Amino acid sequence: MKYLDCCIKESLRLYPSVPVLARDIKSDVLLDDGVVIPSGTNAFIMPYMIHRDPEV
Repeated sequence: MKYLDCCIKESLRLYPSVPVLARDIKSDVLLDDGVVIPSGTNAFIMPYMIHRDPEV
């Protein structure tokens, strides 16, 4: 069953059931490089693209 579990997880990594996650920024966020993301900004996270980026 461990092999089946690994196959299912890899399939979900390559083809996530939720292609885009949307979030509203509730308070200002200061990133490490000094960039500020103001509150009220919409952020979109794309697991499909993140899981295919070799640098992540």
